[in-house]
Amino acid sequence: MSTLASARFEELAAAGRSGTEFTVLTRGNDLRGILWHGVSASVLAPESYDAIERLSRHALAISTRYSSIVAERGIAMHMWNVMREGMPREREVRSHQPLLEYSAGQASDPAPATVEAAETRDLSHVFPAAVAMFREEVGTDPCRGDGGRGYRARVEHLLRERRTYIARDGERIVFKADLGALFGDVAQVHGVWIDPAYRGKGLAAPFMRETANLIRRDHAPRVTLYVNSFNTRARRAYERAGFVPVGELATVLF
Repeated sequence: MSTLASARFEELAAAGRSGTEFTVLTRGNDLRGILWHGVSASVLAPESYDAIERLSRHALAISTRYSSIVAERGIAMHMWNVMREGMPREREVRSHQPLLEYSAGQASDPAPATVEAAETRDLSHVFPAAVAMFREEVGTDPCRGDGGRGYRARVEHLLRERRTYIARDGERIVFKADLGALFGDVAQVHGVWIDPAYRGKGLAAPFMRETANLIRRDHAPRVTLYVNSFNTRARRAYERAGFVPVGELATVLF
């Protein structure tokens, strides 16, 4: 399973509700694949392309209101081929998203302001940064519809769990990254953002290296993230920070 889907499965299983978002395809006692049909659609651990097709058609039968299809690249693109006729028109297809894992960073980058785990009292500063990140990265406004109440609750939850890391310049938050998913010994970083006024100053790599080391200390020994292949600036920064390729994902956004 992917880290995000696995973390969600664990959360729902603890509440006795895993069947609300996960469907298992079997042949006898053999597992053929798992479908996550939550906010996003994803096929996990398929034994074959036939399993991907069956689970993708089941995903369509359940709903056509997914915000995205996201999975390992080959799986995601096959899902999209099966599901596209029954889905709304896609906003964007991000077909190459390298999956990276932190190993060790170089020490030659300039030292940043100290990265720290944000607290709930930082919500009024963190929330605007989170909204700016979402608008820039996803291309939609998380405040649309409910005025941002749902997204604000998500940001506040991460703060309570001490899973949002920030760097400040005085009172101004200039960097933010979230530990968006945690499963077993793997943590996945989401929502990386740097204040536009502080970009191009060589801060991204040291900020990310310090964040990865704090996550290792506080949460899990393995730290991963994925990045769009066209974002060359971010890819160079992650490489300088010590992140290395371990796979590739793809995402179809609606």
